[in-house]
Amino acid sequence: MLSHRHFRLRTLGRLSLSTVTGEVERTEDVRPRHLAVLAVLAVAGKPVPRDRLLGLFWGGETEDRARHSLSNALSGLRALLGAGAISARRDDVALGDDLRLDFDVTEFTAACDAQDDERAVALYQGHFLENVFVSEADEFDSWLARERGRLERMMLAACARLVPA
Repeated sequence: MLSHRHFRLRTLGRLSLSTVTGEVERTEDVRPRHLAVLAVLAVAGKPVPRDRLLGLFWGGETEDRARHSLSNALSGLRALLGAGAISARRDDVALGDDLRLDFDVTEFTAACDAQDDERAVALYQGHFLENVFVSEADEFDSWLARERGRLERMMLAACARLVPA
């Protein structure tokens, strides 16, 4: 069954998750680390190995504690987004098919791919996951630096195309 709830995840500039009802948006109260997990799943666009998530977010913890923390994060996201919003199989975690989620990075990359540079520039409100820090998570820091670099290069290309106009 499809969820009737519609969400918007913003990660460029500020980190927020909003519930969208018509034209009205209400920001949800969610732990930043949980939103960062959601962002990783949304960026991937495909199942992410459970061990990868454990390494990204809880690499400095014991395996049991890390698995418990990941389970709590996924439960918290499901409680907010809906039971089918997160699909967790034995080895992989992914966004569920019934999740209605507008994601600024997806919209930004689509605008860049279509060379809709004005829209891309408007969507890019700042660095990806700006002011998001995960303690004792070198793997997360490396992933974040790669993603930020990729998105910044796309932004610079869009700006360069706009300059002659």
